[in-house]
Order: sequence, then C-alpha cells, then structure tokens
Amino acid sequence: MPGAGISTSCGIPDFRSGMNTVLPTGPGIWELRANQAFRPSRTVKPIKALPSLTHMSLVKLHEVGLVKATVSQNVDGLHRRSGLRPSELAELHGNTNLETCSSCSKQYLRDFETREARHVFDHRTSRLCDDPECRGVLNDSIVNFGENLPQNEVSKAFEDHAEKADLCIVMGSSLRVRPACEVPVIVQRNGGKVIVCNLQKVPQFQESNKHCLLVFCKCDDFMSRLMKKLNLEVSPFFLKRRVKISATKTEESCEITITGIDPYEDTPFSFVKHVIVHHGDATFESTSEPHKVTLPPNAKDIHITLYFHGHYAEPPHTLEYSVTSNTQVLNLKYSINNGVWESSTQ
Repeated sequence: MPGAGISTSCGIPDFRSGMNTVLPTGPGIWELRANQAFRPSRTVKPIKALPSLTHMSLVKLHEVGLVKATVSQNVDGLHRRSGLRPSELAELHGNTNLETCSSCSKQYLRDFETREARHVFDHRTSRLCDDPECRGVLNDSIVNFGENLPQNEVSKAFEDHAEKADLCIVMGSSLRVRPACEVPVIVQRNGGKVIVCNLQKVPQFQESNKHCLLVFCKCDDFMSRLMKKLNLEVSPFFLKRRVKISATKTEESCEITITGIDPYEDTPFSFVKHVIVHHGDATFESTSEPHKVTLPPNAKDIHITLYFHGHYAEPPHTLEYSVTSNTQVLNLKYSINNGVWESSTQ
C-alpha cells in the first residue's frame, strides 16, 4: 500500500515531510504551507518522472505472484506507467492522467495531465466522450478532500483484497487519510500481518504492536533489501505503448485510423500527438484525435510515423503497414537508456 513517499526519489514532493527532512525533494506540501515557506529544492513534474526502484519492484512482485494487489493513495500515474495492470491496482484518490465520461463512465488514459478546472470541486475537462451515441462531458479522476472515492476502486481495495490479505506492506505513508488508512487495519483485524516502511512515525501503529513491523527508512532502501532477500532482479523501466491500426476501403478511398490504447486493456490512451502517413511520394497528416487519414483506394504498403508528447524525449517512430481489411495491433517499447523504440505485432 504505497503513499507519496515512494515517489520522492522520482523527484515528486510528498505532503508531510518536515522542514528538516533528509529527502532531496524537501519538506512536504502541507509543511511548507504551515511554515509559509517556499520549496528550496528541485522537483520533477509527475508526467516527466521516471518510476522508482520501488515502483519497478512492485511490478516484479506482481509478476511472480507474491503481491496480489497494490492499493495506492497516489495520483501521479506512475503505477500504471511502470507496468502494473489496472486489474491489480486500486487508485483510491484518482490518477492525474485518467478521465471518465460523466454519462457512460468510459475511461480515457492520457499522456498529459487531465485536470483543467480551477474550482476544487469542478472536475470537468474540455473533452467529450468518443462514443458518437454518448458525447458526454469528460471529468478528471482526482479525488479532493471532502469528495467520495470512486466506488469501483474502493471495492477492489477493501472487498477484493484487504478483507482477504494475509500481509499488507505500507510504504511511504503516515496513514492519516481516511478511508485509505483503514486498509492495513482491516488486514490486521482479520489476522494478517502489517509492515510499515516510512521515515516518520505512524500514529496508527505503535512500536508495541506485535502484529506490525515498523521500518524507519527510505522506501527504495527497504525495497532494495527485500528484493535481494527474495533473490529477485528488478527489471529496468521501459515506456510501453500499444497502437491499433485499421483500414476502411471503399471504391473512392481508403481511410486509415490510428488509435492509442492501454498496454494491458482496451482503454483508449492518448499518447500520439500527431501522425504522418507516407504513401509513395505523397504524405498525409493528422494532428488531432481520432487520427484518421484518407488515402487513394489503391493504397497497399504505407509507412506511418508516430509523433509523441515527448515527456522522456522519445523520438518519432515509423511503422510499416500493409493495408488490409484487418485491424492490426502493435506493441511499442521505448528504452530510456538508449533512446530506441522496438515494435512487435500482437
């Protein structure tokens, strides 16, 4: 059960670290406000942050089956970016990159921050649902103080996992926000064990509690030792994308549609900023979603160049596509270290 503390090594400040904190991100947001102080250290925008060793360790622990679910209090989007499947993740306080249709509840994942409203309880964005029969207003998914948590995420966190867990590991959280802080309490009440890794003390769990192990250290240090003890190697982070390409032919034209989708489910994912399609000596361009270009009816072999938002300075990537009536889905993987894209057909 991660809190803001697992993202401080990514350059994202937490909320409650004191003025004398050892963290490079400096004091927490609430601490700065209480002391009418400014942040003296350098931080990173969540959309540009790289997942930490703790994030990638959680992915590995899920892969080998040692962790069944991650119940997150964070909104920075790093869990899904790191490779956690949505079915194994409960984001109780929302995701800054996720928005939901107010009419049909369809979700849209974005490669940008979705929140646009200035009023704290106004969640409307400027975008509409893609479904032509709906076209409902999209809302950001951020949960502010005083607002109800999304019921599906609450059900996953409490009913599907907290009630059944034999161990809950809390990392980087002082457990002061309800109802999220009740997750480890439920685990302990049902006979499970609780481990809390946090730099600060956690009032909810005292050192005299025999069913809770308190570890006062940085999350990455804790997770590094745990993975070594388990003899598990933490995989490096790769930026993973999935793109769907389809062609609709008529006697007059051939329409190509390029759509981004989540790597693990069919949720629409806006990560392609614009597209250039090369057909012979001609080029066709799309600069807005849905990305569609109209080619001559005899189009066969084309090249599609995808341009991204570039949060990790990722370069454009060109795909070869043979125009057929079948939909083709490709998996893309970008190495941050060598700056190279790889693609494979699903």
